[in-house]
Amino acid sequence: MKSRAMGSADDLDDNWWAPPTEDADPNVPAEAAATATKPRKDSTPQDSQQKALKKRKHEVLEDEVEKEKSAASGGKSKKSKKADKSNKTDELAKASPAKTVVSAQPIMTRAEVTEEITTRLSSCGRQAVDEDDVTMPEEQALVPQMEEGDELSFSSYLHTAIPKWSKEISKLKHRKHGRPVLLVISSSAVRSVDLIRAAGDFASGSQVAKLFAKHFKLEQHKEFLSQTVVHVGIGTPNRILKLVESGHLSLKRLKYVVIDWTLVDAKQRQIFQIPEVTQDLVRLVLAVIMPRVQTGETQIGLF
Repeated sequence: MKSRAMGSADDLDDNWWAPPTEDADPNVPAEAAATATKPRKDSTPQDSQQKALKKRKHEVLEDEVEKEKSAASGGKSKKSKKADKSNKTDELAKASPAKTVVSAQPIMTRAEVTEEITTRLSSCGRQAVDEDDVTMPEEQALVPQMEEGDELSFSSYLHTAIPKWSKEISKLKHRKHGRPVLLVISSSAVRSVDLIRAAGDFASGSQVAKLFAKHFKLEQHKEFLSQTVVHVGIGTPNRILKLVESGHLSLKRLKYVVIDWTLVDAKQRQIFQIPEVTQDLVRLVLAVIMPRVQTGETQIGLF
């Protein structure tokens, strides 16, 4: 009896008619292969809406469970912990929304700026101040070139008080690290961030150093200043003073100083009236900045 070379129709399974695939796996049952080849039904808009609704409900449920776990443990949620790992400087900037910082003070003349600075420094220190230490040449007062009645924003103040800033920066030949040309002194970290953002296009093309303690350790500032050419420094008296005293922030190239006295805090105090700021401010100005002002190397102004 001859053996059959090919199987008969009786030897074929129920899915013999399913078209073979190019990369069919011999280990996969024919029924599974046939099922995989069946076309899917077109989804309707209602199906899509239902899927989106289910997904949203699932996400909300996950958030609620995460919040309950966080409240029970007294700790932060996973999302909160993940957010904490992001750049803290960016978080601080987000906490201070971009806005135009406008001075509440009228535009002052050189004589008025000179008198105001001299009076403030003489009266806000805990110890008596020698008159010679606070005396400054009137021509060293930094004032904006604006008409009375013009809106005095921080950007317009800088543009008009230092009109040749871009040219000055482009012509700088020194490549020494940690030597700013402009120093802005404010009362807090948040205010410093506001001023950095409010400077707008004035600071474009300039390296700006954020000189405040919030989120920045002193050693981090020292390392940054020792490796970076800085054009503008904006920060608080305490951190600036510490960096100057440590030698990491050099004022040998300093040409302009702006003291932010526009901001009034919740207790209606300006920077010269805040005890926790005043002592460092007076030390910084009298010991470090005023000698340069008196010799004509640096101009100082009030915004």
